[in-house]
Amino acid sequence: MDALLRDASVTTMQYLTLGVLLEHEALSGAALARRTFVKPQSMQDIIQALEAKGYIERKRPQEDRRERVISITDSGAALMRQLESQVAAFDTALCEDFSAVEEAQFRNLLRRAGVNAQAYEI
Repeated sequence: MDALLRDASVTTMQYLTLGVLLEHEALSGAALARRTFVKPQSMQDIIQALEAKGYIERKRPQEDRRERVISITDSGAALMRQLESQVAAFDTALCEDFSAVEEAQFRNLLRRAGVNAQAYEI
């Protein structure tokens, strides 16, 4: 993935973070860290890099001026649309020699592992 994304000047973790933000309107840095399975300090580095590139923005919601939430910008959403076909082709290549049953099992196991990882208490 890093090689695939190199021309777009984003890392795999930055791409994953943008993908999470496409699914959720606005999240805290801590919530982003949990959803991408990185430490909060590592997420802060990712947030700073994406903000510097103009792909995300941080705002303070009216209801809680102490909190800051992160949202994807139009530029970030456009980048994700631009990368969609390349990442889909990579995704397809991962399962190239799998039978339909094996591919379904593989994807199901990945989903289950993601659910298990989300539920894991540290």
